[in-house]
Amino acid sequence: MKRLFHFLSLSFIFMLSSMAVCGCVPAQTPLYYFHAGLSTYHELLDDVLGKRSEVDLFSSAADSSAPVSSVTETISCAPLYADYSYYLPSLADDEAANFQALYTGIQGFQSTISLPVAVSSDNVSDLMHLLTNECPELMQLSSRWVEHSNLLGLVVSVSPEYTISKETFDAQTAAVNTLIQSWQTTLSGQSAYQAELTIYNYIIENCVYSTQADNCQSAYGALIDGQAKCDGRAKALVWGLRSLGIKSSVITGNTHAWVIAHIGDYDYNVDPTYDDNENDGIQQPLCYAYFNIPESAISSDPYPADDFYQRRGYPATVRWDFNFHVQAGLWIYADDPSSSDPASGTALDRARALFVAQAESIWEGGGEGLVMIRFENASDYAAAAASYNDWIQSFINMHAAGCNIVNYDFSNQQLLAVRLSFY
Repeated sequence: MKRLFHFLSLSFIFMLSSMAVCGCVPAQTPLYYFHAGLSTYHELLDDVLGKRSEVDLFSSAADSSAPVSSVTETISCAPLYADYSYYLPSLADDEAANFQALYTGIQGFQSTISLPVAVSSDNVSDLMHLLTNECPELMQLSSRWVEHSNLLGLVVSVSPEYTISKETFDAQTAAVNTLIQSWQTTLSGQSAYQAELTIYNYIIENCVYSTQADNCQSAYGALIDGQAKCDGRAKALVWGLRSLGIKSSVITGNTHAWVIAHIGDYDYNVDPTYDDNENDGIQQPLCYAYFNIPESAISSDPYPADDFYQRRGYPATVRWDFNFHVQAGLWIYADDPSSSDPASGTALDRARALFVAQAESIWEGGGEGLVMIRFENASDYAAAAASYNDWIQSFINMHAAGCNIVNYDFSNQQLLAVRLSFY
């Protein structure tokens, strides 16, 4: 029991202080990689063509996130990997007691669970929200329940609704644990960024979006069935990240669910649903538009977090350091920190050089691949979006080649993503 309540004893004030962040600009720029050699995005494009391993792709001189290690816990009466949740350690004593009673009862598939402390219906709603979203291992739990109140109107017991039987739950848990254990073995010792990216890629590459599949709202649906909607994908990502000691939580809002994860020293939004670019069931290139982005990059999307998070707070996400495009050297700063170098030029000049370098890599590597450039400044993105067809035409003329062009629309993310097929 001491171990069980360890995570509940941390103070809410300490949690908030650990979330405080400040903004600064990473030191490396795409131009840095350009002058140092084109290995970073040459290798990135080689991976798109299937020539390189994931470990090679994720290696980056800019990756300073700490190594991860496996967290050996088994599902029991205690919430799994609770120490790596943003919210479970902050529960007050009465709330923690009720949460634990509900968790234990749900694990035992109890039809009615008594609460140690009678509370308001709103408080029960908060606890059920945590159980549904912060405990991805509770794959049997639906989002519906029945409350039983006393004469004072306070809830004294709860009857959860279960979506699967105990036998099915045990089988699903065993299947997910096998996958999680394989990640704990293969990813232990890698950086948090590399581990996060591996799990993220797995979910997107192996799961199609579905709101109708039997297990679409659970981690099992995303990881094993390969059919899930946003909440199933988010829970799957959190389960994988926490198993490697990476702090993370599911965030919900406006009928959507995504993840906040702690990589390096800061928190980032990660969305394995919005990044899954499918067309009639066919997987399109993964452009990483929603991988480790700050809140400023999602403010125009249907994201606003639910009232639960507005009341209880959620981590500030203000940094770009471990964004995929920053790490891969595919980021154009509005003002180049290397501007003392006369070769740096304007942002548009740097974008053109980066675009042509990637096109050259595609040409040399087999003739088909993806060009990606992300911009810090919206006007720089607009200028590049208006110019890239001219860059391609110039490249085609130089090589006397033909080219099929497919543009992926990530204008809301200031991301230029173009698939080139030379012939």
